[in-house]
Amino acid sequence: MGVPVEFCEPWTTPDKLCCPDAVSVDCETGDPVVASYAWTDEELIEAATGILYRATCSLYPGHCEVTVRPCGYCSCNRKKCGCGRYIYIDLQEKYPIVSIDEVLIDGEVVPESSYRLDDYHRLVRTDGACWPACNDLILEATEPRTFQVSYTAGRLPPIELQMAAAELACEMKRACNGFDCRLPRNVTHVSRQGISMDITALEGAVSGRVSGLAMVDSAVSQYNCSRARARVWHPSLQGPRQVFPTP
Repeated sequence: MGVPVEFCEPWTTPDKLCCPDAVSVDCETGDPVVASYAWTDEELIEAATGILYRATCSLYPGHCEVTVRPCGYCSCNRKKCGCGRYIYIDLQEKYPIVSIDEVLIDGEVVPESSYRLDDYHRLVRTDGACWPACNDLILEATEPRTFQVSYTAGRLPPIELQMAAAELACEMKRACNGFDCRLPRNVTHVSRQGISMDITALEGAVSGRVSGLAMVDSAVSQYNCSRARARVWHPSLQGPRQVFPTP
């Protein structure tokens, strides 16, 4: 169970792109002519987000809406135990849960006062009852003998990664339309149809922090996969259980 592999929302918006449309002059009339682009700003932002998301070890998918049909049981310390103790189910492994949006049992909404979220991934029952041990996955979640949880999980990218996405999208916009850009020469090339772009080479340049874009290279160097994998964990480092109210 968990958030999809790809990101859930773009890292920036068209109004934050610092690359106004290029304007040329009509040779016959002298009137300004706004350049036309094959790709929309939204599509360029989506491509830039995808490249940076993979270059930063898929740490920041944004906020993702997830619905799961768990098989629950009464447990404490990850072992089965009697009801009346710490009764929870694990919902998410990779990303922290931001909020529990809805819990359905037998098609009925469970009151928010009946549960809480601990450690950003454990859904804890607080009203003395157990979570359902059986969940008929053949039936719709509105039927008896069913159990469904809807929640929002993920991480928003830091502001520097948002700015990097805007910068990369702008340079891709310039490159795709033949304007001067700062991308490496092996990323853009001239084909019979005009200017084209090698996305594989661009993704490699970004991952290797050699894209030539200051904000992009700086941000990726701070959040790349080698840094993410260098973390150390030991049971003695485990902190106290974190509890916060469900919205």
